[in-house]
Amino acid sequence: MGAGEIYGFLGPNGAGKTTTVKLLVKIIKDYEGTVRVFGKDLRNWGKDYYNKIGVSFEFPAVYSRLTALENLQFFAGFYKRHLDPLEVLKMVGLEKEADQLVSGFPRA
Repeated sequence: MGAGEIYGFLGPNGAGKTTTVKLLVKIIKDYEGTVRVFGKDLRNWGKDYYNKIGVSFEFPAVYSRLTALENLQFFAGFYKRHLDPLEVLKMVGLEKEADQLVSGFPRA
C-alpha cells in the first residue's frame, strides 16, 4: 500500500464488506484466521492503531443519543492528536448546536 492510497469495498449484499470493515476497525474481535495491517497482526495493535487508519462509513457515523459535542469528543478520543471538538463545531458554524442531541438535527 502506498502513501495516501485509499481502498473501497464494493460487492453484492452478503459478500462480507461490512464484516471486513468491522474486523479492520477492531469492532469484531472474536474471529478465526489472521488479519495483518501494516505487516502486523491486528490482534497485536493497541490504541495507536487508530492513529494510522481512517474510516468513512456509508451512513453518518454519529450516535443520536449524544450531543454534537459529545460525538466529536468520542471520535476524537481514538486519536492522539486532534483538533478541539468545540473548535471544529465553530469551524462549520455549529457551535450553537454543541449541546443539542444529534437525533434533533435535520436529516439530509
